[in-house]
Amino acid sequence: MTTVLCIAGHGLKPDGSFDPGATGFITKGEHKYMKEDLFPAMEKYVPKDSKLKFVFYSKRNVLHYGDIVSLANSYGKDTIVIEFHYDAFTATAKGGHVIVWHTFKPDILDLRLRDVIGQMVGLRFEHMGQKGISGRNNLGNARMTANGGVNYRLVELGFGTNKENAKVMTENVDRYAKLLVEAILNTEVDEQPKTKPKPVETTKPAAKPKKKTIDQMAAEVIAGKHGNGHDNRRKSLGISQAEYNKVSDKVNAHYGVKSEPVKASKSIDQMAREVINGEHGNGHDNRRKSLGISQSVYNQVRDRVNEMAGGSSTPSKSIEEMAKEVVYGKHGNGHAARQRSLGVNDATYRKVRDRVNQLM
Repeated sequence: MTTVLCIAGHGLKPDGSFDPGATGFITKGEHKYMKEDLFPAMEKYVPKDSKLKFVFYSKRNVLHYGDIVSLANSYGKDTIVIEFHYDAFTATAKGGHVIVWHTFKPDILDLRLRDVIGQMVGLRFEHMGQKGISGRNNLGNARMTANGGVNYRLVELGFGTNKENAKVMTENVDRYAKLLVEAILNTEVDEQPKTKPKPVETTKPAAKPKKKTIDQMAAEVIAGKHGNGHDNRRKSLGISQAEYNKVSDKVNAHYGVKSEPVKASKSIDQMAREVINGEHGNGHDNRRKSLGISQSVYNQVRDRVNEMAGGSSTPSKSIEEMAKEVVYGKHGNGHAARQRSLGVNDATYRKVRDRVNQLM
């Protein structure tokens, strides 16, 4: 039986670090979206008597391990490989496509997958007269599989940075998954029964403990119940930085000491990077509370986030130099990752991308 090897792009690297892939409106990133959302949805639509064996692979970053050919061959010489991604660029960029090696003509499976993508989010690019197909010679897995004789394609399901595309991929993941399985099998599959809801717990939830007053918390700090050091005490109390400042004022008043603002334990750059990485959720008020800092400090963090996310408006390299570096693969895969690696703003990156397309 022929195996269809479905690979989640990005993931765990050989050095132990984790590459989430593109994010955008899907904050968990490409890899976790495929592993936690798309692949489970696809798996439930695979018929028990399927003529193809489906393997959903998300253990590691296959590109960085460089073993996609041996991985595919471990399931058989006739293994069909589909690597799943979604794209990232500007908020207006949308649509998906199927990537094949630049000298290859898309086969019937490529075209069926292309049709599904077009139905769900629309299409981009054209290769050998086929809309929604992209011929590339600068992607590592495409090159290795072409040289190794492996049946391979990479699908871009849409743009995570486009609100409409992201909504389709998240809210209509079941439909997207069903259509993808049907395209792979070239046949319709039955609707799968929805999982029965779990019975509602009838026991009453435990009553939440009453929130302590500033005076109560200050008294506990004075009594030594929360250890030493401002950061340790705040964590022990389980309160925000703003609340802890009030507790600290009370403690200092008890000892007759003039209060000074408690400084944030992290630098502006550290906090800005955490915000960019999505560690403090969405919305300015939520992020400030999660960071546990005052509004004035948060304003500094926000300014730094905008600087980091926007990139430099005066890059040190020319458009030509940066475009050639992208073509040579020096800035990885995916537009968001390349832009971050280059350290340029959206306007400059668009010029780089246009020049890359000319060079290709």
